[in-house]
Amino acid sequence: WGGTGGGAPTGSTGPAFGAQRPTEDSFGSMLELSWKGTKPVKLDSGEERKFIEDGDTVIMKGFAEKDGIRVGFGEVRASVLPAK
Repeated sequence: WGGTGGGAPTGSTGPAFGAQRPTEDSFGSMLELSWKGTKPVKLDSGEERKFIEDGDTVIMKGFAEKDGIRVGFGEVRASVLPAK
């Protein structure tokens, strides 16, 4: 889907978990971004969502960085299929 910015559908630029004091800009999952489905997330297309839906493509990217050295973990894409 259109995404929420940041290059990934979650809009994440920070950790999905483990932050000492997480802030809204460090949220890493749709569940966090939508405050457990209670707050809609506006997509680049203008559409609003609280959860991912059948047919959506989820893109995850990651890297680690320390002392100026950055190691990328590449990208993984998956499409959400309807339940059988």
